[in-house]
Amino acid sequence: MQTPIDLALERLKMIVARQEELLKDHFSEADTRVKFIDPVLTEVLGWQEVPHITREERYTVAGQEEQRCIDYTISLQEPVLIVEAKKILKEFEIPSTHQTRFSLQGVLKNAKNIWAAIAQARAYCVEKEARYALVTNGRQWIAFKGLVERGGWMKGSVVVWRSPQDLLLRFQEFYMCLSREA
Repeated sequence: MQTPIDLALERLKMIVARQEELLKDHFSEADTRVKFIDPVLTEVLGWQEVPHITREERYTVAGQEEQRCIDYTISLQEPVLIVEAKKILKEFEIPSTHQTRFSLQGVLKNAKNIWAAIAQARAYCVEKEARYALVTNGRQWIAFKGLVERGGWMKGSVVVWRSPQDLLLRFQEFYMCLSREA
């Protein structure tokens, strides 16, 4: 009998195989969310459409006219995870080392496309009082604590999965970090 994590791994393998075929087409951010991120959140990580996932939640920052849009808010009773999506063809500039964890105060601050997405997700965590954040383009996944009680969030670190193959190799860590079950 397969356990939930075993079933989740099988689903991820199917999504990764499908992803390679689908990548032959051009993708917008919306395509990336529907074809890659949604299936990972629901089929792999076990978050149910209702009541867990809220998409494209709009809000206005106090004192500003500009509206912001949170791609995903994942909730149990309260928001727990913010997901910031980018289009699949926008690769993050992850330092080329064998490290899987990076300090928020280190080299990632110089990787502008990563840092902008991390800062955006962090702002959404503050707005929604969600503890965790995930930034993804559907192929690369970056998770971190967006809210920390002591010491400030910048003293934290991020966990990086560089590619679909990295997700498969380090699946248990991915699942235990981000699944509804965990």
